[in-house]
Amino acid sequence: MSVTYICDAVRLRLHQFIALLNIALRYTIPEHIRIMDIKFYFTLKSINYLSSVILLSAIGTGLYTRFEHADSENHTSILILSILTILLYPTVFFIHYYAGMEKLSTAMYHLWTGCLLAFISITVLERFADNVQETALNIMVLVSLGLQTLHRILERLTGLAFYSNTVIKSSEFYELLGVIIAGSVSNSFISIFILIIAFCITIIALRMKCLLALFHIVLFCTVKI
Repeated sequence: MSVTYICDAVRLRLHQFIALLNIALRYTIPEHIRIMDIKFYFTLKSINYLSSVILLSAIGTGLYTRFEHADSENHTSILILSILTILLYPTVFFIHYYAGMEKLSTAMYHLWTGCLLAFISITVLERFADNVQETALNIMVLVSLGLQTLHRILERLTGLAFYSNTVIKSSEFYELLGVIIAGSVSNSFISIFILIIAFCITIIALRMKCLLALFHIVLFCTVKI
């Protein structure tokens, strides 16, 4: 086998790889971003993914803390919930990136995340006040929220944000639905339902740019705290 033949084969494979890379970028990067700095776009995506990873770590910490302090009657239910979580998220990843069913995977991810967050919030006990794992859980949730806020601000400052006419996004809808499902089995379902309605009204007021939107969100945060 000659050196020229090997060089031609390598060159052909390289051209094929570049063509496949261009096709992948064409479908993964929106049209209005292709002329922008691609590195900065992927930096924003990395911040978004890092926020999701930290949030999932916080959920795992919360489930482990509740399993560790649960009564003997609740050990089995929390264990089943943890096993379902371990099985569900890889399934969502497979459906999204390999099967191409993005809407289904997004619905499953946000619905189950809303259920877990509501479950962790409902099962906060007084003995968790000085627990190190519970403190780490709260810190990770705040860090995830801070990264999401940073991601949204940078998107708007750089013009990379995608605006739509929807009042409630699909991800927010499924997470709220998950909170309702998880809260339906608790004794404080009415309080959770009223809180969700207040949150939806706050989001609608902010996105419709109402005059009292800022006052409404301050009042919502004050009452919630």
